[in-house]
Amino acid sequence: MNTTNLLIAGVSTVVSIVFFSAIEAREDHLPESIKLLGDEGKASSRFNESLKAATLPQPITTADGSLMYPVSDIDAPGANPRFDEIGTLHWDLEARPFEIVQESDGFGWTAEDGMSEQVMEQLASNLDMLDALREENQTVKKRQLVYHNEELEKQRERILNGELKTLKIPGVDGELFDIDILSSSKILDEAYPDELNNGFIYGKISGRDDTKVSIGLSGESYSIQVNTLDRVLSISTRSGGELIVTEFDNALLDAQPSDPCRFGHGQGVGSLITE
Repeated sequence: MNTTNLLIAGVSTVVSIVFFSAIEAREDHLPESIKLLGDEGKASSRFNESLKAATLPQPITTADGSLMYPVSDIDAPGANPRFDEIGTLHWDLEARPFEIVQESDGFGWTAEDGMSEQVMEQLASNLDMLDALREENQTVKKRQLVYHNEELEKQRERILNGELKTLKIPGVDGELFDIDILSSSKILDEAYPDELNNGFIYGKISGRDDTKVSIGLSGESYSIQVNTLDRVLSISTRSGGELIVTEFDNALLDAQPSDPCRFGHGQGVGSLITE
């Protein structure tokens, strides 16, 4: 049983407890309809059935089997705001929100400043991701939304099987990198056939032995990290055909505590890239 199924199996009890624990720390973001009910509600009686019925919206089951709690009386950066089982606020992403200003080899770069609050709200799909982008700004030189033709998604099986040895990935402001694939490893678990094309890819920029490229693939998401002597780039999926490309300031990164999960904006597989 995978993690999602485990969460759903105990939804009548476990989800409610975790949900309340999470939203207690997030009351600034909650509408009145699902705030905890005063001091008495925060005492031991808060988990009784009447209180749960009075404070939890009616849940819906999403396409991937997870539960969401839709709310209406709350301001959110996108449409259809809803909470997940652990109290994180989500909203709908607007597909391709910005115009393309530069195109090359199936990629399209937009001009909007991905470090601004307004653009970050459009890039993020939930409050945790938005908070991660805000925090990440401390070490970022540039963040940009780039559209693409989903070539990596189409070729992932061939890459993981060792059949494809080169790949193009975007940088900022029209940059393109030719990547030599040096090795790949597939996550193999016959019990979960949908996950057979998950894995890791390692390589370098063509002609640059002093570079390292790491790619993690998980479900519909992936995250890429490019390291050179003077640059760090992070590329992560926003949605199908859309990438968030981030260039970090090496000097600012060096001044920060080491954190292997800092890339990927809290979504996808950024935290899986460790090599």
